[in-house]
Amino acid sequence: MIELESLKARLEYEPSTGHFRWRTVLAKARNVKVGDIAGTRHPEGYIKIKVSGRLYAAHRLAWLFTHGVWPTDVIDHINGVRDDNRITNLRNVAPAINSQNRKGANSNSRTGLIGVSLHRSRYRASIWNGKKLQRLGPFDTPEE
Repeated sequence: MIELESLKARLEYEPSTGHFRWRTVLAKARNVKVGDIAGTRHPEGYIKIKVSGRLYAAHRLAWLFTHGVWPTDVIDHINGVRDDNRITNLRNVAPAINSQNRKGANSNSRTGLIGVSLHRSRYRASIWNGKKLQRLGPFDTPEE
């Protein structure tokens, strides 16, 4: 893992925009200039930056850059926008908390709704309260 001093020597971080910019550029880096925005959006929507031969998620680098330590848990994008790396949009949370910030149901969901499943001929709504599953009841339609 890259150290904070090495990171700050290679990149600048703009907390208000969430962008990283190159401070120094390796000679072999074609088409990249000092001051250019660093990173590439990957298929899952996150910005990744290659520094010293290793690929890092920009949101984790933003946390390191701002707080001086690597995040201990998952970095959650509060607004759900995966490429919005403004420090005010990032929080270091447990995976269970991060999963509560979901914007949609699992791709294999038969109802297409978070917390709603088919049970026999009715729909069942449930939520997780800590580690305990709480059923909210059976319903005739998924919207109920």
